[in-house]
Amino acid sequence: MAHYEMYYCIPSSAFNSAVGDKIKGLYPIVESVNEETEEITYKSAPTWYDIIMSGKVGAPRYSHDRSYVIIKGEWSMKDGVLTELMELGYSLEYPNFSILTKTEAQELANSNTFTGE
Repeated sequence: MAHYEMYYCIPSSAFNSAVGDKIKGLYPIVESVNEETEEITYKSAPTWYDIIMSGKVGAPRYSHDRSYVIIKGEWSMKDGVLTELMELGYSLEYPNFSILTKTEAQELANSNTFTGE
């Protein structure tokens, strides 16, 4: 079976928004660790910013004015993550919450939207 990475474009207006349950489950963010018991507490409502800064979605590619960021990941329809990502983009204009192929992500990263030219 082929293995494909996908890309996702997030508007900066969503950086501080909590992610959905499926995405939260895929990218758990540690909030604290009890040094005595070694018990880990995970952040109950991680944001896109938390996930991006955790390094769990590859190196982010920001637009020139930081209006958008492209992240890279591996998401599945089977576990509902891809569906959750798609639903965020329903009825919104491209590139807001857009799932992209590698070629599409490269084209967007080289477009005026990202370069400002």
